[in-house]
Amino acid sequence: MTFEALPRVVKPGNRLFLNDGLVQLVVDRVAGNDVQCTVGVGGELRSRKGLNLPGIGREIVLVDLRRERAEAEANASRLAEPRQQRESAP
Repeated sequence: MTFEALPRVVKPGNRLFLNDGLVQLVVDRVAGNDVQCTVGVGGELRSRKGLNLPGIGREIVLVDLRRERAEAEANASRLAEPRQQRESAP
């Protein structure tokens, strides 16, 4: 699965719930962009099922807000450049 903020907000011991908690994973290790888990409670998992992170949701919002702020600041800086410079940039 792809979820950019996940490695930045989970830590070993956290539980991840899939499919409304019917499938549960326990985070073993976080290395770079990889989150390694052990299945705590197994079950069938089909496409388009949700991921719940009990007790972690607030941190994800903060990570997302920080990223959005950095992107907005970068865009604002770019827009502050003279138009001619912006049009010639790659």
